[in-house]
Amino acid sequence: MKELFFGEIKKNVKRSALIGVGVALLVLLVLTAIMYNFLQKTIKEIISDAMNEEQAQGWEDKGYYLSEEELDDLIATAEATVSETEQEYKNDKTLYGKLFRWENTLRVLKYAKANGYYNKDVRILGVNYGVSELSAEGFLQVYSSLAGVVLLIYGVVLASGIFANEYKTGTIKLVLSRPIKKNSLTTAKLLTVYATLTAFYLVAMLIAFVYGAIAFGSNGAKTVLYAFNNMTAGKSALGAFAFADVFMTLVQILVTATIAFALSTLTKKYAVGLLALIIVFLNLGGLLSDLGVTAFLLSNAFDVMCFFGQGTVVRNGNFFLSMAVIVFWTAAAITSTYLVVKKRDVF
Repeated sequence: MKELFFGEIKKNVKRSALIGVGVALLVLLVLTAIMYNFLQKTIKEIISDAMNEEQAQGWEDKGYYLSEEELDDLIATAEATVSETEQEYKNDKTLYGKLFRWENTLRVLKYAKANGYYNKDVRILGVNYGVSELSAEGFLQVYSSLAGVVLLIYGVVLASGIFANEYKTGTIKLVLSRPIKKNSLTTAKLLTVYATLTAFYLVAMLIAFVYGAIAFGSNGAKTVLYAFNNMTAGKSALGAFAFADVFMTLVQILVTATIAFALSTLTKKYAVGLLALIIVFLNLGGLLSDLGVTAFLLSNAFDVMCFFGQGTVVRNGNFFLSMAVIVFWTAAAITSTYLVVKKRDVF
């Protein structure tokens, strides 16, 4: 199995592709750094222009501190918005996302008040904290989403051709003429896709984090309050949320590549595998929102951070439903591929 795996890597992971993707990720890193610095400076300039010098200095000094009175005001606003939205939701189910977000927000605000998290340097996810702060974690999250697009495209291209090209050229007959089990061959090819994409992604993220830590410093140990899936609230470290965001981008890359692998292998067509890109880049959410089925779309299921207050939940969305959708389509793609390849007569 080990020799088969390395043989597949040598055969399918071309040096030119490695260089091309590596250069693309490096250029993207430089552009992200420039954009990230520019946006941060622009935001600060806008705030400074809108305030007098004394107010601007007070804003910078305050940071993420909320007084008890400010926290009470936020809770009152959230309660009023939830009550109003609940009434509107009875007649307009498209308000599901708004209601979910405000109920989630109210839950974390009450958690903050009950546990005395005021007049402290504490970030509240979805309230006064996103990924916009100048830090290694913020930079990493921004870069991961952009680098994820590059690797997702490369992953789909790699996965689509890894079996389909052998069927097209007929070399699959030569490969299977050797004492190789079909399941072992499928596993080796799938592991080749996973290992290549994961290695690329992790190296890129490591470089991005090191740069971010040197340029901006790390706030990974800072406390972040969050509400989860409109069920409970708690606290964690900022670094944990940055890691979760980066991890879900990797999951999206690998799952999309798996579906491309399955589509191209089942049909023996390289072009069919490329259709997996539609799952990510074709936004059906707006077209299907009135039907209430957007929560079942794989492209929406990847956005699990919205259930922690970082983003908008689609209609009927739920964290556990999103996990089930991801697992279902991944399992269906892998299982169908193994079954078809094992039963298919290539001679």
